[in-house]
Amino acid sequence: MKDQKTLKNIFAQELPKAWGESQRMIDYCYKEAAYVIEFNGGEIATIDKPSVKKDFCYGYGYCGISTEEDENRASRMARKAESDTNYFIDKNMEPLNRWTDQLTNGRYKVYIRPHYTGQTEDCKLVCYELVDPWEAAPKNSRELSQEEIDNIVNGYEEVKKAFMKRLNTYLKRYGLTKVHSWTYLSD
Repeated sequence: MKDQKTLKNIFAQELPKAWGESQRMIDYCYKEAAYVIEFNGGEIATIDKPSVKKDFCYGYGYCGISTEEDENRASRMARKAESDTNYFIDKNMEPLNRWTDQLTNGRYKVYIRPHYTGQTEDCKLVCYELVDPWEAAPKNSRELSQEEIDNIVNGYEEVKKAFMKRLNTYLKRYGLTKVHSWTYLSD
């Protein structure tokens, strides 16, 4: 198994096959890749760097009608978002946790297919996709083995560790001072 430095170099060599002359897009894709996964056929996929979520909004009511209890519940959640560091961490980790849960629960089939529409035939860049068992396989795709799915899960675990460290650093530096939360009447 190749290390991340080697895989990142391979990823960098493959990006021009997808983006051609667009150095801006090549740089952007390279910068956004937090973890690179290699599959058994030599294909490469990435897990993007998660961003720190600082904005939280909570709706109350329905069709412009609400009760005071609904409004108070939404206000409590808005205050919690601005004052509870555990809530902040949980909400930021939620998308990564959702991916690992969906990959490990056995409910979905996992396929890889070419990532970009205009990429060359010899480009190794792929994306992975979760599909319900009763749905047809995506066009030009290959179903992943359990070992390959485990590699994706391991990648998410590494990204989660790095992101947790980043969140803790963020909280030490800023606390919750940059969190913005609000409520709104649902229409």
